Amino acid sequence: NRGVSSFKIEKQAYTKVFQFAGSKELKYTLSDKALRLYVYIIDHLESGEDYVIINPEYYLRKNKIKSISTLYKAIAELKTDFITKRKDIENAYWINPAIFYSGSRIINFPEKLVISRTIPK
Repeated sequence: NRGVSSFKIEKQAYTKVFQFAGSKELKYTLSDKALRLYVYIIDHLESGEDYVIINPEYYLRKNKIKSISTLYKAIAELKTDFITKRKDIENAYWINPAIFYSGSRIINFPEKLVISRTIPK
């Protein structure tokens, strides 16, 4: 076991939601339709990806929404801080990894983080 570290990796999928100054207020001001889309995005982020694909038909069916304009209004509301439209993939949106991310920001966005290092005594 020389030179090899072992560590445990969680098997179950997860998405981290990060807290920063103003983040709670940012989420609390979302409308119901935008909050539902926010949860959808958290549930559909693939590990290590910095974008999410929003399947309109699936989203409308799962949320029992009849009008596509309701989805578009939710997207417009989240575009301010949470997501940005990708032009190269249909129904795809870049996520803001400062707010939520599935995977390691330390590996994928090290230049954007302030790392706290704790050295055991």
